[in-house]
Amino acid sequence: MLCCFSTRARPAQPAPLSRDRSVVMASNSANNLLVAGEGGADRALGSQERRLRRRRGGSAQVAEQSEAPDTKLAARWRGAYGAAGMVGSYRKIMEDKVSLHPSFFTWVDGSRMHFFAVFDGHGGPEVSALCRDHMHAILADELARAAAAYQKEHQQDEEAEHRAWKAALTRSFVRADELGASGVPRGTIGGSTAVVALLVRSRIIVANCGDSRAVLCRAGRAIPLSGDHRLDRPEEMARVTAAGGVVFNYGGVLRVQGILAKTRALGHTLLKPEVICEPEITITARSEDDDFMILASDGLWDVMSNTVACSETWKCLEDKSTNVGTMVGREEEVRCICAAFHLTDLAFRMHSRDYICVVVIVLKMRG
Repeated sequence: MLCCFSTRARPAQPAPLSRDRSVVMASNSANNLLVAGEGGADRALGSQERRLRRRRGGSAQVAEQSEAPDTKLAARWRGAYGAAGMVGSYRKIMEDKVSLHPSFFTWVDGSRMHFFAVFDGHGGPEVSALCRDHMHAILADELARAAAAYQKEHQQDEEAEHRAWKAALTRSFVRADELGASGVPRGTIGGSTAVVALLVRSRIIVANCGDSRAVLCRAGRAIPLSGDHRLDRPEEMARVTAAGGVVFNYGGVLRVQGILAKTRALGHTLLKPEVICEPEITITARSEDDDFMILASDGLWDVMSNTVACSETWKCLEDKSTNVGTMVGREEEVRCICAAFHLTDLAFRMHSRDYICVVVIVLKMRG
């Protein structure tokens, strides 16, 4: 089952989610990826072409209009994005979710911040759905706190700003972990990975917890912006075993306590303290050569390299065919959706057994 989903730009900031506010879990259709803030499931419309033609305004244009000068790049950047998801082989219920919120927060200098995320659920869709619905609001709340603290500092330089962003993201992941754990049925093992990308001025901020991944295409080269949290990383293996965890090898796959093939995730209670929710955070300076970003769950990366994913995306974005041009929607947006569809379909044909969820974000307008 292939699903297309998107959201329109919403300049207004979401209301912060209070720490003691109860969360009602929304029911979701088995094979549909839900859109954060849209209040319902994207409907599976059948063929890819029909789905694309019916989704008017399929992916929203993101306009950067920072009031504070940073670089010429930030002042004139416009982007587009599109996303798609597919249930992989041997899977029945879609557990991957995305959250797309351009202009979800305004930083202290007036710069808009744009939020994009992929959540790969396991053991059920409960945790990934909660992250989809609330992570952006939690982060907006924590960014507001970080902004207030940052303004009080005497040294309001770039380093202090980066510390503020990282602190807000780290606290947000802790809160999302607690929220996710509250939604998992007692005695069961469920959770979600999370890869969150923030765009602000001339910076790309990526926070990753798990084995979903963010990749930047710069001047035709694939640049990873996150690292997978798996047991084949010596430092992750050492941390898990030091915490008392036992690692089993099932069919060539290393698993914490013989259960989870990743070492960091949100929403787990039974696998603590071995599995942690602390994200790894990178901050990358943007370049005039930056073309696009890909956020995707491991259903894509299990069968496709970063280089191949960027190459295939590039082909779709450069496609000048009549079919692309005649589809409903701004041409740049349609190409993003086509690229996301193409990657999910290609991964499926490469025999990916997992859920496949892809977000493509264009970082500059193409000719």
